[in-house]
Amino acid sequence: MNQLQDVYFRFRKNKEDQKKIRATYREALGNTPELLGVVDKIKALREQKRQIEEKVRAQFFKEFEQIDDLKISESEDKELLGDLVLSHLIKGEVVKVRDENNNSYDPIVKIIFQKSNEEGV
Repeated sequence: MNQLQDVYFRFRKNKEDQKKIRATYREALGNTPELLGVVDKIKALREQKRQIEEKVRAQFFKEFEQIDDLKISESEDKELLGDLVLSHLIKGEVVKVRDENNNSYDPIVKIIFQKSNEEGV
């Protein structure tokens, strides 16, 4: 358990160090007048792009409704797949799926840690 805790502390320290370096870099970029001019031009071009996209999007209203419905369905299916895979893995079964080209896919399980309300470990 000590090794787990040591690795976790090292992981957190490395993340904090990266955060500090990135903040210093962003501060240096913010003090560069040349970059600020370019950023202003980019903002103007993005606004122009957004206006053009809105005009075209209005012509594809039905298609975008369909995309929204497909996204919801995709999200639901993704959650169902995760539940089914976890259920099979808990039973000790090997899980593989194949696509229409007969390519085999293995599931990847991701573990994340969430801060708990418990004091100390």
